[in-house]
Amino acid sequence: MGQCFHRVANRSSGGLTGSNLAFLLARIPIESAFVELNTSLSALSFNTECGSLKAAVYVDNLYTMSRHTGAATSQMDLLLAFLRDTWGLHSKADSKRVLSTKGAPDDFSEDNDWIQEDCTEVLGWPIQADGGFAICWNRMRAKMWAAFYSNVMAPGWRKLGMRRRLVLLQRCVAPVVAHFLAVIPPSNASGVKLDRMQRRLVSAAMNNTRLTVESWVTFVRRSAKEASHWVEHNSEWWSRQWLRRAIAWCDHLERDSKQQLLHYESNANPELLSTRFSWAAALYRHHGPQWLADRRIFDQRSAWQETMYSRTGTRVIRGKVHTRFHDGIAYARSMLS
Repeated sequence: MGQCFHRVANRSSGGLTGSNLAFLLARIPIESAFVELNTSLSALSFNTECGSLKAAVYVDNLYTMSRHTGAATSQMDLLLAFLRDTWGLHSKADSKRVLSTKGAPDDFSEDNDWIQEDCTEVLGWPIQADGGFAICWNRMRAKMWAAFYSNVMAPGWRKLGMRRRLVLLQRCVAPVVAHFLAVIPPSNASGVKLDRMQRRLVSAAMNNTRLTVESWVTFVRRSAKEASHWVEHNSEWWSRQWLRRAIAWCDHLERDSKQQLLHYESNANPELLSTRFSWAAALYRHHGPQWLADRRIFDQRSAWQETMYSRTGTRVIRGKVHTRFHDGIAYARSMLS
């Protein structure tokens, strides 16, 4: 980050229009704000073994991160004040949203103009306060069936033939599933549901009909067996692809995390040169599985812990314990070994 100059020519069709122009012009004021407020943001940022996570930007979207809600909103207030006073840029009142994790200390003031949510959108991905993926899974299911009826079951679909319809299913629906599953850690229950949905899609594409001597229960079982037979001999289960992609992403994070550690150990001012690293890699080793295991067995009798919703004093709120990333990777490696 630092001083940057770029000459913007007259607006032309196809060259600098829409998001491309916004992305080009947004970098100048945002990078100047990051440089000027670096010291102030560092005191409020989220610190890890690989430095501190302060803020991120994509076109005209700003994100800040901290251990406490008040510190995260304070970072954003500093950035917005700088952009308003220096560049004359203002944020919309309804665009200032904050997400606090379930069970976190409540330091959020109702007097400010921030909108507190249980789920927020980050570049199109829903992030839930309880660490779950139900909203993302439901969106995947809706998009999957929409792609199925728009392509495989489009008008005149019977003229394609069964094999062409099944090939079209792999080309149009499978990429939608892979896109949404990229942010969901694999688990046994989710894999079973995904296999069930794939069988239903394949069975619908086969256009099986019930025989007169069959009951509905027998027909459903026969259709499921035929769909499973076709997937095993002509395609692949989407759940298996999900496991392989999750392991490949984990291996990528491990490589990037090792490079980050080496970078921070060998540079005097590593934060000035660390923009090429991702947030995901920086958070990969922070409070990993061993830390979570220690927290589960940690016993500290205090007034705050006596209010926890468990006999062991390790849960702050009552609710489902969602699959963590390291648990999903361990499950994926065990299934593919």
